[in-house]
Amino acid sequence: MIDEEVVVKQFESFCRKILKCEKIDYYRERKYRAEHELSLEMFENYEVERLTQASDTYSFDCFEVMGYEIFVDNECLNQALRKLPERSLNIILMYYFVGLNDVEIGWILGRARSTVCEQRHRTIIMLYELMESGGNE
Repeated sequence: MIDEEVVVKQFESFCRKILKCEKIDYYRERKYRAEHELSLEMFENYEVERLTQASDTYSFDCFEVMGYEIFVDNECLNQALRKLPERSLNIILMYYFVGLNDVEIGWILGRARSTVCEQRHRTIIMLYELMESGGNE
């Protein structure tokens, strides 16, 4: 019985330490964001209108992967991405735009990390060639 009580107390102590560290991380993150991000409330109304009008003039191509809509405003890159096979396109979008690593992409696609890495490198070369040729292939 005494051993169980000791284990329970150790576990409770461990949980308290973890929660304390999470709280510290949370406050550090909030402080960082407060120092590095600007609120739209800081801008005057005419500045906000100017920013929204500027963004309305751009035309973006939209790609969708894993429920994310990814907007790309580089026309040459858009044309090259549109010519890629679907699996290669998804790997590029997940890696560079969603921010997943090769292991996570492999897990999602049911492939090994090394296979995803190899396909990504081949796709980068293919993209480079498509963009160099101006997408005329």
